[in-house]
Amino acid sequence: MFLLVTSLVLCELLQPAFLLILEKPASSLNVRFDARTMNLTWDCQENTTFSRCFLTDKKGRIVEPRVTNKQCSCTFREICLHGGVTFEVHVNTSQRAFQEKLLYPNSGREGTAAQNFSCFIYNVDFMNCTWVRGPTAPRDVQYFLYIQNSNVDRTSGVQGCILQRFNPPGNVTVRCNTTHCLVRWKQPRTYQKLSYLDFQYQLDVHRKNTQPGTENLPINVSGDLENRYNFPSSEPRAKHAVKIRAADVRILNWSSWSEAAEFGSDDRNPSSVHIYVLLILGTLVCGLLFGFLFKRFFRIQRLFPPVPQIKDKLNDNHEVEDEVGRGQLRHGCGWNLYPAPGTSPRSGSGSSPGLESGSSL
Repeated sequence: MFLLVTSLVLCELLQPAFLLILEKPASSLNVRFDARTMNLTWDCQENTTFSRCFLTDKKGRIVEPRVTNKQCSCTFREICLHGGVTFEVHVNTSQRAFQEKLLYPNSGREGTAAQNFSCFIYNVDFMNCTWVRGPTAPRDVQYFLYIQNSNVDRTSGVQGCILQRFNPPGNVTVRCNTTHCLVRWKQPRTYQKLSYLDFQYQLDVHRKNTQPGTENLPINVSGDLENRYNFPSSEPRAKHAVKIRAADVRILNWSSWSEAAEFGSDDRNPSSVHIYVLLILGTLVCGLLFGFLFKRFFRIQRLFPPVPQIKDKLNDNHEVEDEVGRGQLRHGCGWNLYPAPGTSPRSGSGSSPGLESGSSL
């Protein structure tokens, strides 16, 4: 395990030993190579007008970094040396031209190089490397690991280089309205600064307390400047949880899952929507019941109409006579005096008058 202090992508030089071989012309540039810094240097010449440095690997591929006329060095960042290479430097001055080669072999017998070499970075600052001893290497063989910065295009392959395993995304939050839910998260911290386009995410949205063995397919989401994902989820919603993991978009070496963020409510706690639904259903049932009873009442009225009452003629005559008597009293001009029955009318103040027929005391 190593604490990294240099780079994200590394190349290794695993070999029992190494040897530098110089091919010196009459005037040497004294070319030197440092495997730890990957720097190739040479002696500066006066009045230099042109400088060039490059290497050729065992497969004939050429790597040439950019160098200016005033520089007397160049740095190789995108190579692996375990197969052996040949460096070459060309320098032109106002007086003459210089050319010099430096052979950098992968010393050791065939089959002594380490095999199955692999490394990965984790927790941003740590690296873990593993390898096995070559089949013909002695048991006490020593291997050397060199680490360097690299800007190699990983889309073309990472043979001989390490990979980084990202930390899980942080600050996962979920906010919902009546119809949708929005998930947000933060991009994982990495050793080397990466663009949001370098990330690929997977979301696992699942319902809590489901049956064992229930499998949810992860949702693939490409890296975005805002790192958000919106999905439909209408109310009422049961208790759910969402967790996220990340990987490099070119090499899907997935991180561990983030901590789950929960949203929704437990089924045991009915929401206000449930109450509204129950009230509406209750109102409909009561309306149907009253309508049925009202319709049944009208049917009974049609089948059994009410019996008309018997007219009381005797009471009706008395009521009519009473009405007539009261009418005469209301419309008369006063009391009329008549002689008592069986007597003749007499004049004078001592006579006993009688009341008019039809009047009452």
